[in-house]
Amino acid sequence: MSKHKHGKPHPGSEDGDPEVPDYVGFKKGEKVWVHTENGQRPAVYVGDGENATFFGGPPLAYVVMEDTDEGGEVELDRITARN
Repeated sequence: MSKHKHGKPHPGSEDGDPEVPDYVGFKKGEKVWVHTENGQRPAVYVGDGENATFFGGPPLAYVVMEDTDEGGEVELDRITARN
C-alpha cells in the first residue's frame, strides 16, 4: 500500500503502481479559509508543504493571505474550501 501526498494510505493498482487521482485535497489557486484563533481569513492555496510529515509533524500547506498578500505555511487541518 502506498501513500498519497497527505500521508493517508492509498491502495495500489493490480500492477503494483499507486492509483493516484488527478489531485488530492486542494488545487493550486483554490480560494480557502484559514482558521485562526481570531476567526477565519481568506487565502489562496499555493501548494503542499510536504517536509513536515517527513519529520513527524502535521501536514502543512502554503497559502497567500488575500487581506495582506503575505505567504506562509499553515497546518492543513486549519484550511477549508471557500464556496
